[in-house]
Amino acid sequence: MSKWKTPVELTLDSTNHQTVHGPYAAAMLLMISWPTQNGKERERAERMCLKAVNERIDAADAREAFLSAIEEAGLTLESRGTDPLAA
Repeated sequence: MSKWKTPVELTLDSTNHQTVHGPYAAAMLLMISWPTQNGKERERAERMCLKAVNERIDAADAREAFLSAIEEAGLTLESRGTDPLAA
């Protein structure tokens, strides 16, 4: 199963901090715990993460889509000293 070189760290709400290591975890988060169930970028990220899990697209492309969904939802992205855009 593919993983990203640099995990994506985000805060869903004041008590829910998540570290997402790859497309599988991102897809599960988008489908189960995402604060909104609508949004063009969320839907796109979900599709792309599932494609990356099945190795139909590069994991880096799914990561970029996941970052766009984070931005669309207005969630806090935390880099903790790492480059949040590194795939």
